[in-house]
Amino acid sequence: MSPQTERRLALGVGGGVVVAAVLGALFQFGWNRAIFYSNDAYLWGLFTATSLAYVIAGVAIVRSGTARAIGWLCLGTAVALESGLTLTKYGIRGMVVAPGSLPGTDVALVLAEATPMITLGCIVAITHVFPTGRVLSRRWRWASSRRSRAPPAPPPSSCNRT
Repeated sequence: MSPQTERRLALGVGGGVVVAAVLGALFQFGWNRAIFYSNDAYLWGLFTATSLAYVIAGVAIVRSGTARAIGWLCLGTAVALESGLTLTKYGIRGMVVAPGSLPGTDVALVLAEATPMITLGCIVAITHVFPTGRVLSRRWRWASSRRSRAPPAPPPSSCNRT
C-alpha cells in the first residue's frame, strides 16, 4: 500500500469513528430516551472523548510516516471504543425500546461484547511497540506473538439465545 493510500485510509477510518460517535449520540440521547440513564451519558462522553483523542493521534502518526503501526493501533482502539458503544445502543433500541424494529440486534450485542477486550488488546499492543513501531528486542517477541494469538471474541457459549 502506498503512503498516500495509507494516509487516505487513516482519514477514512477516523471519519468512520466520528460517524459512529454521532450515531451513538442519536441512539443515546434521541431514540433510546425512554430508558435514559445518566451513567450512560457519562460513559458516552468519556469514551467518545477518548476515542476522538485516539483518532487524532492515530491519523497524525500515520500521516507522519514514522511508526505507522502505532497509528493504526490507535485507530483500532478508537474503532473498538466507539463501535462497542454504538452497537450496544443499537441492540438496546432493537430489543428493549422498540422490539423487532431493527435487524440483527442480537449479532450487534455479541459483537459489542468483544470490544472491551479488543480495546485493551490494542492498548497493550501500543505499549509493546512504542516508540519505534516494532518490538524493542527479541526478549519481548514472545509477548507480542502470544498477544496476537489471543482469541478476539467471547467463546460461543456466551452467545446463548433465549
